[in-house]
Amino acid sequence: MGETLPEIGGSEYLKEYFGLVAGEIPALDLETERSVQEVLRELIGRGLLKSAHDCSDGGLAVALCESAIIGGVGFEVALDDDLEGALSLFSESQSRVVVSCATDDVDAVLDALERADVAFSVLGDVGGERLRIKDKLDVGLAEASDTWTHSLEKLVEQKTA
Repeated sequence: MGETLPEIGGSEYLKEYFGLVAGEIPALDLETERSVQEVLRELIGRGLLKSAHDCSDGGLAVALCESAIIGGVGFEVALDDDLEGALSLFSESQSRVVVSCATDDVDAVLDALERADVAFSVLGDVGGERLRIKDKLDVGLAEASDTWTHSLEKLVEQKTA
């Protein structure tokens, strides 16, 4: 749910990859945020969602990967924006939530989003043992899970060695 804009200022990507805390932070439109939150609460209340994860801390790629790791299941998606790789993957545009639902509930979820006039994209499918973002990422779920679960431990070991 929501729209990915070319907003990378103040992002985790800039901080972690380039060591920068810089740029204009993503804008927040309160009406858009209200609409996204209202339809999200409706979908949850109707029992139509299997998962939901905001994109505010690291962007879409991080939200997808964290959801997969926590859920223990991979995904295969294709992003439909026209943004270059890093912006598409790591923009922290506000009012965005990655959701998943059962195949039987897709139409009901899409109908609710359309009625609420909330921008959305159907990204792909949940399943398998790989985290795949077409032309951008392909990593095994076990490898990603191990890195995510043990990264702090490995960092401490490096610092004390």
